[in-house]
Amino acid sequence: MIRKFPYFVLGIPITLIATYGIFSILANRNQLSQLIVFIGLFALGMGLNVWGVRAKEIKRPEFQAGIVNLNGERKLHELEY
Repeated sequence: MIRKFPYFVLGIPITLIATYGIFSILANRNQLSQLIVFIGLFALGMGLNVWGVRAKEIKRPEFQAGIVNLNGERKLHELEY
């Protein structure tokens, strides 16, 4: 069974790992190429966090069976005689 995680659940660990990598590289003053990779991972993690929060805020209306009039009003299983 494939379970779909929200994007911010994936973004938080990526951001934390990238932050640790950036601080360790800056403390040791080495490997500019690794620093660039960790900055890219940090940007990816933050992007996933923002995307996840936006996706969480947008709630789709629940489906309601019925007929929508031209006025935009919804009739729910009403029979007219």
